[in-house]
Amino acid sequence: AGDVTAAAGMDPALLGEVVRTDGSKQLTVGGWPAYRYSKDTKAGDLNGQGVGGVWFALAADGKKAAKGAPTATPAPAAPAEGEGGGEAPAGGAAEADGKLSVAKDPKLGEHIVDGKGMTVYRFKPDTQWPMTSKCVGDCLAKWPAVAPLDKAKDKGIVEKNYTVLNRPDGQKQQSVDCWPVYTFTGDKKPGDVNGQGVGGTWYAVSPDGKLITVQ
Repeated sequence: AGDVTAAAGMDPALLGEVVRTDGSKQLTVGGWPAYRYSKDTKAGDLNGQGVGGVWFALAADGKKAAKGAPTATPAPAAPAEGEGGGEAPAGGAAEADGKLSVAKDPKLGEHIVDGKGMTVYRFKPDTQWPMTSKCVGDCLAKWPAVAPLDKAKDKGIVEKNYTVLNRPDGQKQQSVDCWPVYTFTGDKKPGDVNGQGVGGTWYAVSPDGKLITVQ
């Protein structure tokens, strides 16, 4: 932050700052915190573009500049929190060629289901920024991560920040609005919502990625 000025053709009103937990001030563009990448060693380098499926250059309006992101994700020596690392096989509850879609439940209303029609959930302890999954080990066995899906095949899902999380356990996990999503082994057939409200931490997901807390 500090004395940063807007580039030519950029709206100065988009520039702001946020105070980090260590007391330092960080530049924001369009409300999003901005970072540099240590592996960019000279002006014009774009080595951080697409890393982990979660890091993207900033466009002048503050949105992510995803065009031209590399198809093969480089694995940094020390991945940032929430980024994961390394090449990993896809894993999770849904098949990679499936899709997310919107179903309607009498109590929950419109909510996201996976390619098999199974209810999709969010875990409240997870974080959106940085995107991090706190469900590991035995938790993940009970709440499988939804595998990456082609957003072009999905129906009714808001595609805002529709990204993939490279988990430290080697799986790739779909997110909606930067929130990792899961299914529940306690749901035995499409339409089941047995995971809703479990432990006060698991909830179905609305088409825009928000928690549905109706019990």
